[in-house]
Amino acid sequence: MKATNGRKKSRTKLIILCVAAVLALAVISVGTYFLTDLYGVGGSSEEQTVTIEQGAGSSGIAATLEKEGIIRSSFGFRVYMKLTGESRTLYYGNFTLRQNMSYGEILDTLSKAPMRDDLVMVTIPEGYRADQIAAVLEDAGVCSAEDFMNSINNDTFDYDFLNEIPDNPDRAIRIEGYLYPETYSFAPDTPAKDVVNTMLSLFDQRVPAELRATAADLGYTFDEMLTLASIIQLEASGDTEEMAKVSAVFHNRLKWTDQPRLLGSTPTTGTVYGEKYDTNKYEGLPPGPFCNPSLDCIKAALNPEPDFDYYYFVTDKNMNFYYTKTYEEHNAVIASLQADGLWL
Repeated sequence: MKATNGRKKSRTKLIILCVAAVLALAVISVGTYFLTDLYGVGGSSEEQTVTIEQGAGSSGIAATLEKEGIIRSSFGFRVYMKLTGESRTLYYGNFTLRQNMSYGEILDTLSKAPMRDDLVMVTIPEGYRADQIAAVLEDAGVCSAEDFMNSINNDTFDYDFLNEIPDNPDRAIRIEGYLYPETYSFAPDTPAKDVVNTMLSLFDQRVPAELRATAADLGYTFDEMLTLASIIQLEASGDTEEMAKVSAVFHNRLKWTDQPRLLGSTPTTGTVYGEKYDTNKYEGLPPGPFCNPSLDCIKAALNPEPDFDYYYFVTDKNMNFYYTKTYEEHNAVIASLQADGLWL
């Protein structure tokens, strides 16, 4: 009996060793596969033209590179971008690439705009509404304002953050706030849907899921915090030093329990989006963003100034900010500014 048990134990050990060896070989093989792809080892040095479509996000770019044989694994390429923080702007167009290029070399190439004489450079200022963006695009000859507005109101775009926008009949424009303000290059007469998709793709890169998820820590959805960011954009006028404080004031007001939770933002009165957006009449956050805010405003909405227990603020004609804790103090500041000729 003892001899038999010994043989069984030996066989068990042998099986374990064999399984371990197979697993080790598999790990080595997979590791070698990804490393050779990462550095372009064994790839051809022959140059080939690869077309990156306008509006393609990181996943679409990786899929195109794999399809064209520049890389072996689109998954590995996406993981590399994630781990190395490669969130730089990647351009569309025709690029000269080789199979023996490393992931880093490929990204360096894609981050430089391809040389084209017909591209139009268009700057979308921070805080512009969708209709203002439409006018800029039409003036630049990129697409018509009508086509752009039709696209943002009717076309479907595949982004997780858009799927999280609630259905609200009072919301003026569903994707207002998500059209990232930046300088873009477009070919003349670009289809409006491609233009919108390019802006949404850049929003996805600059405002990643990890940042959007922090809204839940504050007890809000990201769309609600984007709406707040648009109000901060209107109120702080691009003053990054005041944004977090303005954000804190609004967060404090949203927590009011002894009086109506009116944000009381003057720029929200009489907007093109109608009465339901007036934070002096309706409690809480309005149905949606007023404009397309900067990344600084988005971060301020998600990161209000800590331990800042103020509930009112005003600015003078020189854009100096004054914060107060009570309504009486607030009115006293206004009276003082009026007396000094500093009131807006």
